[in-house]
Amino acid sequence: MDLFRKAKTVRLISHKDKYLVAEEDCSTVSQDRDGSTKNAVWTVEFVDGKNCIRLQSCYGTYLTASSIPFLPGATGKKVIQTWSSQCHSGAEWEPLRDGMQVRLRSQWGNFLRPNGGLPPWRNSVTHDVPHRSKTYEKVLWDVEVVEKCTHPLMEQDGSTFNRSRSASALMDPQNQSDNVRRVLLSNELESFSNVKIKSPSTSSKLTCICGKVAQLKASWTTENPGKLIHCCENSISGDGCEFIEWKDRTMCERSRAVIPNSLQRINKMEDDIVELQKNEAIVDKLRDEIALLKRRKNILMVLLILSWLPVMSKILF
Repeated sequence: MDLFRKAKTVRLISHKDKYLVAEEDCSTVSQDRDGSTKNAVWTVEFVDGKNCIRLQSCYGTYLTASSIPFLPGATGKKVIQTWSSQCHSGAEWEPLRDGMQVRLRSQWGNFLRPNGGLPPWRNSVTHDVPHRSKTYEKVLWDVEVVEKCTHPLMEQDGSTFNRSRSASALMDPQNQSDNVRRVLLSNELESFSNVKIKSPSTSSKLTCICGKVAQLKASWTTENPGKLIHCCENSISGDGCEFIEWKDRTMCERSRAVIPNSLQRINKMEDDIVELQKNEAIVDKLRDEIALLKRRKNILMVLLILSWLPVMSKILF
């Protein structure tokens, strides 16, 4: 729930780096590499009295877990769009945080799941119960905040937000530093990945608010792709403080446009390679089956000829 608390609109990114999108038919939901379109943006609505949210698309429809099987005999059920007049508890999702990612659980106890592989599974979205640990990781979603809610205790400072603190804390000399600019930011507003530094400099030994050495990580959001940042070492698990300080300078507009597009193209090519490898394996299997059938055919022909030899010998002799 924390990842959505200060978010007005978000994008959800699957483990395949694809965005959850609402199709123009206002009925179906799918995945797409292009997250710059309006139908990849979802408005967050909080459900009163429940630890749940609703996700509204740009068309005014809501992300809804239906009871309709995706395919006959399949355990996964369809995720669709419904209008507010048809909105029911199926449109309520319970966010379960796992580090800097989230699982969305429906009223059925299932999880919002992005699918891959061959059609019709490719780019589809269902809600299902993962039975394997590997599948359980695939229902994790990255939350990319597009628009933040205005908060009376937060004020914008460049690309970060400073959370107001008590007067006694601000006046405490132990909380002030000439070399460190401590910036408080809810760590759910950015997603980070660990970066290995060969020769850490003195700037990497910053101390965060909880007194631990700040870790150097990389942000892979659309606004700050690959930008290095200092944050608490426990920020991934969600137990750390909210210390944030950017190491790199603000990126130019061209870098913000080129880097995500390049990453998307690379990811798409990798997915295409995986699909081609799967198709090649299927073709090889079919070739082996055809060769086996041909051998069986030849054996049957020989046996048929041998079975007719006694009959032909009696007729001829």
